Amino acid sequence: MTWMATLPLLLLAVGVLFAPGYLIGRLLGLTHVASLAVAPAFMVTIIAVSAIVVQQLDLAWDWRAVLVGVLVIGLICGAVRIARRSKASMARRSLSWRRILTFTIALGTPAVIISYRFARIIGSPEHISQTFDNVFHLNAVRHILDTSSGSSMTLGGFTSLVSTPSFYPAAWHDLVALIADVDAYSIPIAVSITNIAIAAFIWPVGCIFLTSVLLPGRNTALLIAGPASAALGAFPYLMIDFGVLYPNLLSIALAPVVLGLSIMVLGLHAPSRGHRIQLTVALLLALPGLALAHPSTVMALIAMLTPAVLTVVVRLFVLVHRRKANPAFYIGLAAASVAYGIVFYVLWKTVRPKESAATWLPIQSAGQAIGEVMTQAPMERPVAWTMAILIALGLMVEFKRRRFWMIGGYLVTAGLFVIVSGFAPDEFRLFWTGVWYNDSYRLAALLPIAAVPLAASGGYFVVQVVRERIQQLRSVGSAPRQGLRNLATGVVFALTVSGGTALTTQGSSVSAAAHSAASAYALTADSPLISTDEWEMLEVVDEYVPEDDYIITDPWNGSSLSYALADRKALKLHIFSKSGGQISRVYHDLDDLMSDPTVCAAVQALDSYYVLDFGGREIHGGDHTPPSFQNLENNPGLELIHREGDTRLYEITACE
Repeated sequence: MTWMATLPLLLLAVGVLFAPGYLIGRLLGLTHVASLAVAPAFMVTIIAVSAIVVQQLDLAWDWRAVLVGVLVIGLICGAVRIARRSKASMARRSLSWRRILTFTIALGTPAVIISYRFARIIGSPEHISQTFDNVFHLNAVRHILDTSSGSSMTLGGFTSLVSTPSFYPAAWHDLVALIADVDAYSIPIAVSITNIAIAAFIWPVGCIFLTSVLLPGRNTALLIAGPASAALGAFPYLMIDFGVLYPNLLSIALAPVVLGLSIMVLGLHAPSRGHRIQLTVALLLALPGLALAHPSTVMALIAMLTPAVLTVVVRLFVLVHRRKANPAFYIGLAAASVAYGIVFYVLWKTVRPKESAATWLPIQSAGQAIGEVMTQAPMERPVAWTMAILIALGLMVEFKRRRFWMIGGYLVTAGLFVIVSGFAPDEFRLFWTGVWYNDSYRLAALLPIAAVPLAASGGYFVVQVVRERIQQLRSVGSAPRQGLRNLATGVVFALTVSGGTALTTQGSSVSAAAHSAASAYALTADSPLISTDEWEMLEVVDEYVPEDDYIITDPWNGSSLSYALADRKALKLHIFSKSGGQISRVYHDLDDLMSDPTVCAAVQALDSYYVLDFGGREIHGGDHTPPSFQNLENNPGLELIHREGDTRLYEITACE
């Protein structure tokens, strides 16, 4: 399938992510821009939470459950709007042509850039990431489609017949399953389109919204924030390269809008009391989706918001002191501050993987890590000179404006990256970065959340200096912005600012990130997960294996993707699938088919009469092949029924 042929599916995915949530935002009383920005967060919450609810009700989960969720949330938001109708409504603000033009160009620029780069990275819509975690992700989507169950409370246990239900954030998998369910699109195509919708639309919209919160009334800053969201290799490109970390892609893409809502609720954007009620409801609706996309991003935002929270507390203390309020107010503020610290500590210690899973080691010295942050070149990427300069200018501008909480949020992400990538592997490092498995890649991807608005601030400063200089040269006494009152001039100005930002930031940093990611999607004769021969085998497996039978596969060599790509179940659906009882007997004693009746008994009990042999090449170059798989061609209990190059499909004939 060509990329052009997938355009209707992309439009559908974008429509699903934005249209219902936008209407909910308007029902709640949010502005047009805020409604559009929070729409994907609302929809991810509805999709992921509805999957949990319907499973508890023992019902099937599909589009109907999502539609019911949209209606329920819409009614709740409408009720909140009616209850606040005597207050000023954010939704009453009209959209000027200037605002529409600004937002269209600000979003359109990164949408085109990121969509193009993602298409080039993936190569063909059917290609998959040839990486370790993709065995789990693709099979999880197939499991949701097969069982009509996408609950995050149980998804972690689908990987084998002996696994027990366990928590795994399923929002990304639920979203892909919904898209794949449309006209029975293949899972790889649904993955490609969903990821483009996330990276090219959700992420830029969130960055533009966050910038509008931090730099209110500055349309020029939005024109810079849009293309700046596509200017750093750390995100969104890194998350479709390393891992592959699709849930993190979704959660980080949602992070800017949740951060923006949080800042507004804290009062640092100075909304009215009535507005803050609506914004609080919006934040409460967005948070579950973020957590069910990936909870580690919630922890990142809590850390990033700490400087803002401290700022609010200090301001309240000063206000109470100036008004000579009752001492009880001091006690209340102190108690609230202590409570925040306790909650932060408890969550930080609790919402994290087991210590045994946080095995990633530092990759450089602390000095090198600081240098990478300053040059916007984490993970040894080329220096992003334009973005580094704009961010440095933004830091100086915000320092001059004494908005230390905004600078503090950026320094938090920078500090976490320096700790994880440059500090010694001790308890200090484990405490601060164990939430992310002590993985430098995951923390590098968080840097752009706060960096993009700072770049917009720096860029706005540059544009203002240039504009003032031009006005001085033209006429000292001319009216400011006179030329921009004309629509045509406004369009030219907007395109110049946005296009200029895009042209000067799409350099070697982004190109290197795209090139690295593209290597993970190449389908070749020696691809690390699925080679061309193996792909051709999976295209015909369903012709030989009955629908209800299980295939004996080795997940380390990619053959377990028979489930996701050929719709034929495998006994092990993930590299870390558990084994026990009859499954262990089949895997360890398959070469004893002719001599040990218990092996055939296990095969019959499991309905696993087929063996898919993808050879000994593994995703990470290791050797985890069961001994009984190393000589399948000489096993008298097996019959070769199909072959594609070095790839073989056997039928177990000894147990008939």
